[in-house]
Amino acid sequence: MLYLHEDSRLKIVHRDLKASNILLDNEMNPKISDFGMARIFSSHEDEANTARIVGTGYMAPEYAMEGLYSTKSDVFSFGVLLLEIISGRKKGGYHLPRCAPSLLACAWQLWNEGDKAELIDPMLSDSCNAEEFSRYMHIGLLCVQEDASDRPTMSSVVLMLKSHNSFLPQPERPAFVGRFMDNPEAAASNFSVNEMTLSDEMAYRLPSSEKTIQLLWVCFFISNLLDLAHADPPYKACSNISANSQFQKNLEIILSYLRSNASVSKLYSTSTGNDHDKIYAQYMCLNYETNDNCRNCIATASEVIMQLCPEDKDAVVWEETCQLRYSNQSFLGHLDVSGNMALDNKEDLENPAQFRLVVNETLNDLAKQVAFNRSTNKYATRKVAFTNTEPLCALMQCSTDLSQDDCNTCLRIAMANISSCCSASRGGRVLSRSCYLRYELYAWYEGANETSESPPVPGKRERQNTRIDRNCRGIGHPNHDDYQLQIFHRDGVNDGESAFMDLETINAATGNFSELNFLGEGGFGPVYKGKLSDGKEIAVKRLSAISEQGTNEFSNEAMLIMKLQHKNLVKLLGLCVAGDEKLLVYEFMPNRSLDVFLFDEKERAQLNWRTRIGIINGIAKGTLYLHEDSRHRIIHRDLKASNVLLDKDMNPKISDFGMARMFAGSEGEANTARIVGTYGYMAPEYAMEGLYSTKSDVFSFGVLLLEIITGRRNSEVQKSKRAPKLLAYAWELWNEGKELELIDPLLADSCCSDEFSRYMNIGLLCVQEDPCERPTMSSVVSMMKSESSILTQPDRPAFSVGRLPDFEANASNCSASVLTVSDNSPFKNNLEILMSYLRSNASVSKLYNTSTGNDLDRIYAQYMCLNYATHDECSTCIKVASQTITRLCPGDKEAVVWEELCQLRYSSQNFSAHLDVSRNISQYIKKEVKNPAQFRLMVNETLDNLIEQASFNGSANMYATREVTTDTYTSYALAQCSADLSPYDCNTCLQVSRANISSCCDASRGVRVLSRSCYLWYEFYSFYEGETNSAEKGNGYMAPEYAMEGLYSIKSDVFSFGVLLLEIITGKRNSGFKSKFTSLCESIRRKYT
Repeated sequence: MLYLHEDSRLKIVHRDLKASNILLDNEMNPKISDFGMARIFSSHEDEANTARIVGTGYMAPEYAMEGLYSTKSDVFSFGVLLLEIISGRKKGGYHLPRCAPSLLACAWQLWNEGDKAELIDPMLSDSCNAEEFSRYMHIGLLCVQEDASDRPTMSSVVLMLKSHNSFLPQPERPAFVGRFMDNPEAAASNFSVNEMTLSDEMAYRLPSSEKTIQLLWVCFFISNLLDLAHADPPYKACSNISANSQFQKNLEIILSYLRSNASVSKLYSTSTGNDHDKIYAQYMCLNYETNDNCRNCIATASEVIMQLCPEDKDAVVWEETCQLRYSNQSFLGHLDVSGNMALDNKEDLENPAQFRLVVNETLNDLAKQVAFNRSTNKYATRKVAFTNTEPLCALMQCSTDLSQDDCNTCLRIAMANISSCCSASRGGRVLSRSCYLRYELYAWYEGANETSESPPVPGKRERQNTRIDRNCRGIGHPNHDDYQLQIFHRDGVNDGESAFMDLETINAATGNFSELNFLGEGGFGPVYKGKLSDGKEIAVKRLSAISEQGTNEFSNEAMLIMKLQHKNLVKLLGLCVAGDEKLLVYEFMPNRSLDVFLFDEKERAQLNWRTRIGIINGIAKGTLYLHEDSRHRIIHRDLKASNVLLDKDMNPKISDFGMARMFAGSEGEANTARIVGTYGYMAPEYAMEGLYSTKSDVFSFGVLLLEIITGRRNSEVQKSKRAPKLLAYAWELWNEGKELELIDPLLADSCCSDEFSRYMNIGLLCVQEDPCERPTMSSVVSMMKSESSILTQPDRPAFSVGRLPDFEANASNCSASVLTVSDNSPFKNNLEILMSYLRSNASVSKLYNTSTGNDLDRIYAQYMCLNYATHDECSTCIKVASQTITRLCPGDKEAVVWEELCQLRYSSQNFSAHLDVSRNISQYIKKEVKNPAQFRLMVNETLDNLIEQASFNGSANMYATREVTTDTYTSYALAQCSADLSPYDCNTCLQVSRANISSCCDASRGVRVLSRSCYLWYEFYSFYEGETNSAEKGNGYMAPEYAMEGLYSIKSDVFSFGVLLLEIITGKRNSGFKSKFTSLCESIRRKYT
């Protein structure tokens, strides 16, 4: 109920919550059902009014008496249901000595008299805790208050149910109990039990309602029979012009032709005879039908047309899924709308005006698609959400021998026929000789609730839709949902809004993936902004060509996101698989991602305290939904600021489900040999041992919470030398009672110190080292919701001590021969401006060059990040490099600096697109391999292939990696050129770098060559994966500073040696250790202490 009211993308009031509408699965988990009475509210609506009361004895008084309904109406129904469940008694027809014959009245009476235990179901006498029963009874009475404003919201109800120490206000007298409490004995003798009453308050006014209702059912049944009779096919149109005997013989021949062809084609036309006895015929089956069904339909129609139109020279008959037509005049390719027949579903709607708008818009779009989109083959369907349980399903089809304009005319006339006869009806269809139109408020055509295909071209063999790697079909609109992947259906998915989109539409929307529309890049690949033809803005995620794990991520993200519906999760609009292109289309978030605001001082000023709290709560609710409230328990595994998108109102949407994993209901945790995630956000048990669970996401959420309230990155160096990272620094200040020093200075005017301390407390609880000591996300939501709930004191967070000292990981090359410049010179000022340009662009692009200034003071600059680095890592690297280059090369007119993941270069001379291999720097590991000759052969072969791929493979974007394994070695190599070079210059640069390796260190275990124009590197470990989100790591052996932050030194090996030593002396593995503790090291530590 909380999800319907607050957490779904639409606010929904059920209006008929009762015991019979709660279904139970095989494990007795409840599922709310029957949404036939439900109503959708817009985000700004709080209540609505209706003249038509629907429901049962669970209705709130304002709804039963005045037709007013809101979320508080559902709260009332929930309260009634709660009391029924704990007491085991129905609300109506309730009898207990000295109690009024109403459950609500009796519960209130016993509550006031202090005899609550009398209400306990006798079946629960052995298992029910009296104190807990009293609390639930208390909550139930609060829910059934007469005044809707006195009832709690469902979020408060969930909080009260969850938190046993939260304060509960005293209930007032419930609704509908006045007459019982005033005279309970009279009420008991006069009250009439009736299961079908609208409400208890109204029950005694309805005499002999059982017979009345039975009579109404009979009338309803008969009226439906009449409607069915009216709508039952076949329908006919005969000419009443008699034909001679030869014409009749030709007709029999031609009908046999049609029957024989109907098993192989959905549309067929032919002719036979001579002169006056010539006859033309055609059949058309609805395109969703199978060939077998088409054949059966035409067989029936050919018999029916002879019976209904005997001896006629012109006739047409429509069956349910086909039409058959013949004439003595040629009609092929000619539009014929004479004698159109409009039929309707007699039942009218509650809101005809709104329905007409939806129907008109849907049919307009569909007509354009059928008539003018060649790929549809003059057939299309569309399903549009009208109410929560009633989708509008529409179909249009033209005879394929019509021109585009004639098809459009036929469909427009059919739409006019509908408007004149039955625009307020729940369904309508128009039977025309040249086209077909039908819509209904249910999934009436085959494929409306399952996978369906675009129609095959007549005469071509049909293809079955069985794989995700087939070409995407053209639909041209993200809300079209006749297309679904069977791979998703095998998991029980049937999302009403997600659909295939065609590549042509996406190319047009994004300007062929123009750089101007580039939004950013994640582990999956680049993201582009687009605009559809209807003006809707979208974000398109494009599978990176260089990502080996991308295909799996694509499938994983598509399957998962289609299963999820929550207002704090990003919404998938469509997907496309076309050749090598794999694309996911999402709703566009105009405010981009959270990190754009949070880690930029100017942008962060827009995030006041209330906005930040709203973002934190939204992320928490979205994560709670993933862990507990969706049909599948899902662990995100990469929760971080850049994966939280913000809509126009700064509401957060969790995105990027490429790394997510789904759990079965009974699973608690899992293990993986492949660690995916981001340094600084990964939980210790996951980063070090590959163990992940919902508590891994809780850890990431805790890091993110602390980043949001402080405005600092976890990875940034803090003021304290003892605690240089955010978690450690927060813990240090918390212990010293100085936590308010962490408040973002920009929040000075809007932040409440007590609230800040509370959120910091919650954040520290989430980042506890032991997963068991971290709260669940439901507890987190509860703690944030209830200011009165008591928070436990946190222990020391994971990895808050033992940090490595800072170390230089850069190299530089400055132009000492060039005249230096003064601090206040134009060149110096231009350099500062240029550095700020580079820093600002590093969050969106991995290669960027620019220039500024005039004449002698003009300056050119460029940075290049290694392609495996994320945009966050690139941005951080360039910020560091811009500081380093001014420190190491002060006053120089030309300089270049190389950091671990990037290089930054500037000069007074234009160097863009110019090869420069002067003063290359070679760095290598001193230790040589045991068999250098064999090793050199392997390295040479690896580098040959790698250089070829990086230089001349256009799809590689001048970047390539390679892993080569022999009996003795596994080597990892990387090559990358500046993308402004020509392929031949790139090849030259890499070949020169390779020569540098040969001359200095070709037998070393690892080498890299730093050049101004390219980068060449090989190692004995997977360095280009280990720095990214997809590192394959030695689970259980990695030191915490390496596992969490990618920092390594000789002390990292000391840690691994310690683990290995313990394994050797105990004979047990550290990872996968079978104990109540998570690992061998943890077990020994606890026993030792």
